[in-house]
Amino acid sequence: MREGMQDSIVYLNGLFTPLENAKVSILDRGFCYGDGLFETMRVCNGKVFRLDQHIERLFSSLPLIFLDLPMTPEEVKAVVQETQARNKYKNAIIRLTVTRGIGSSNFQIDSEVSPTLVVHARPHHSLPKAVYRKGVQITLLTMRASGLPKVKRGLKTCNFLANILVREISMRTGSMEGIIVDPDIGVTEGATSNLFIVKHGVL
Repeated sequence: MREGMQDSIVYLNGLFTPLENAKVSILDRGFCYGDGLFETMRVCNGKVFRLDQHIERLFSSLPLIFLDLPMTPEEVKAVVQETQARNKYKNAIIRLTVTRGIGSSNFQIDSEVSPTLVVHARPHHSLPKAVYRKGVQITLLTMRASGLPKVKRGLKTCNFLANILVREISMRTGSMEGIIVDPDIGVTEGATSNLFIVKHGVL
């Protein structure tokens, strides 16, 4: 368990519960197949950064994977804010995960199954100041950006194995992060980070 999370409160399918009591079925399709979506949000000084944009991306992605979440964007936004309020972290990372729920053992989508929604928070610890002063070593890896047939790139799916391997390969070569370079579209993302570029003094 991550440091500082022992007493955290988790939202799970309509209820707020201590982390130690939050359980998801081993038959959940998110566990079995990575069948779901997620959003990771930064909390700065008690405020969720770009919450509206995260919720907007989630709800624009749900129909692309044929997943119906029976909540409105405002209701999900309220859950995120309440999770933050109950945990009282000034600086934190909030993870929202929605899966297709407990399904059968085959790949067919059952629209009658209720999805699983989990929102949890953990304290955020900033990197050492030396990292910002001196920079870090990175590894560039050329690979196709993950995508699904007839579905736009950029979906935050629960199947994150490619990013996990990019990060591990990079760390084994002494780098702090791996950057994915798609041969068709160029630099896409870091394994676990966002990329910002300053060009001619403009971010």
